[in-house]
Amino acid sequence: PDISAPGDNVTSTAIDPTTNTQTYAVESGTSMAGPFNAGAALLVMQKIKATQPDLTGADLVKAVKLALMNAAEPMKDINYPDTYISPRRQGAGQIDVAKAGDLTVSAEGSNDAGSVSLGKIGKTTTFTVTLTNHGKTAQNYTVDTNGGPLTQVRDASNGNTVHDETLVGATVNTDTANFTLAAGETKQVTFKLSLDDSVAANQLVEGYLTFKATDAAQTISVPYLGYYGDLTDEQVIDAPANSGESIFNGGYLVDNNNNPLGVTDAASLSNLVNTDTTGKYTWTLVPTYVDNKKVSFSPNGDGASDTVFPYVFSKQNLKSVTIQILDAQGHVVRVLDKENNTSKSYLQNGNSFNSDLGLSTDMRLDPTAFTWDGKVYDQATGKYVTAPDGKYTYRLVTEQYNTGAQQNQDYDLPVTVDTVAPTLTGLSYQDGRVTVHYDDQGAGFTKFSDLALKIGNKAYGINLNNNGQNNDGTLSFELTAAQKTALENSDGSLTLTLTDVAGNKTSATLQATAGTHQTDTTTPTSDVAPQFTWKVGDAR
Repeated sequence: PDISAPGDNVTSTAIDPTTNTQTYAVESGTSMAGPFNAGAALLVMQKIKATQPDLTGADLVKAVKLALMNAAEPMKDINYPDTYISPRRQGAGQIDVAKAGDLTVSAEGSNDAGSVSLGKIGKTTTFTVTLTNHGKTAQNYTVDTNGGPLTQVRDASNGNTVHDETLVGATVNTDTANFTLAAGETKQVTFKLSLDDSVAANQLVEGYLTFKATDAAQTISVPYLGYYGDLTDEQVIDAPANSGESIFNGGYLVDNNNNPLGVTDAASLSNLVNTDTTGKYTWTLVPTYVDNKKVSFSPNGDGASDTVFPYVFSKQNLKSVTIQILDAQGHVVRVLDKENNTSKSYLQNGNSFNSDLGLSTDMRLDPTAFTWDGKVYDQATGKYVTAPDGKYTYRLVTEQYNTGAQQNQDYDLPVTVDTVAPTLTGLSYQDGRVTVHYDDQGAGFTKFSDLALKIGNKAYGINLNNNGQNNDGTLSFELTAAQKTALENSDGSLTLTLTDVAGNKTSATLQATAGTHQTDTTTPTSDVAPQFTWKVGDAR
């Protein structure tokens, strides 16, 4: 931004909907800050037209912009009061209309603006700020570098909050630290920005230069911004939550119910979170348990894990994002979408969630464009058909605005298509103990997978005790006293339902009377699985 203006709890004109008359309302947002800036520019333009009547057109607009930016007050961070808020967040600072109207001196950086855009910089960079005295009185100035240069850091103790701090090993100096600017004079002040060997590459270098005048009304400031290193070097899509290096805790695929894939099936996941007493398995933390080898879905139209969508975060505005699906051999079998000019991810004030790539402004007209329904194009029929079971790669191909070695990057998320349900065999019940053998020919299970037990109208989750490495096994468990009582008070049947990590379900019913052993009384069914009372959270 160039400048910041009030946008929170601003009293504005409005229409009373009940009486259809003019009134006032308190509003917040850029819809308030924008008009504030526009009105400020108009007032300053009136003043400049009166004091510099020869200025017209683009020159007049430039003069107005310089006055507003030069007069702005750089704001310090209320959470980190020893340093300034980044110019990338506040521009030149908080707008000061009265001061802008009274300025008789202007300071110009690069691109006809009241700021200095350095782009990529090296160990040593020089730049100039051009000051012009449009008044009739000489002004005396002293240069203040305000503790800069600064750089961006993250506060790990405070939710990775972004803020600026002094960049150790960096200096910005000028040989013209004190000078007098005569009436009508233009002077170029040259600065030298230096980084010593302790400064690591790939860092922002920014700050504010203040030209303090003996007449405080003529004090002006100029923000500057550069980048030391390769602007494309960072991984623009944030690292996955299960890597231990994620900023946004995203970087995984979710199904059509927004459940993270690769942890376990939806019902088992809900049971894991809602019965957890340790704090290790909250909805926020479960994405860290994603097993890349178990990320799978079943595009069979049953409403469970039918589609996949990337819950990912972008650390930059991107020129384009293309979504590709690759088969196990690395061949592109489908291109889902290409989006241009996507927005970087951020945490918006007033919200409790970060804005992921799918919520980018340019995607508002089609927020599901990145969804893969598990289908690929069949050249023989000219139609889209369900992809064969097997391993695939969900790839985001990103292109940055900045040029560099890593301008184009691939971000791969493995996923398996699995449409085959597991099987339950060898069911038996004896003296309160249930035994069952299970098997799956697809993605299988994880250590969090449960067998669902239904007695009457009550459902229970029984952990498979599977280490996630075996797709088959035998589970034997003792009914609790309450479950035995429920069995005696019901029709004596037990319904077992097993769901693999891809969302495929199978059920079997064992008819038993407490204390009676009935072996292999198995009735496979394709009925819908029992409805659990567990609450399925929205991991997205």
